[in-house]
Amino acid sequence: MTASFSKWFPSIKNPDDIFWGNDGNLYVAVVHIKAMWGESQQEKPKKQYIRIKLI
Repeated sequence: MTASFSKWFPSIKNPDDIFWGNDGNLYVAVVHIKAMWGESQQEKPKKQYIRIKLI
């Protein structure tokens, strides 16, 4: 299986950042590409989760 996302960067640093939900969908932690680089190195981008539904 392959997937590509043009505006999102995967942020999988912990095993909890990717998981199967109770609804049967795969959830992956991501950061929007514009939020990836902050003004300083101390800034950490806010993670969001995308839902991937396998058909």
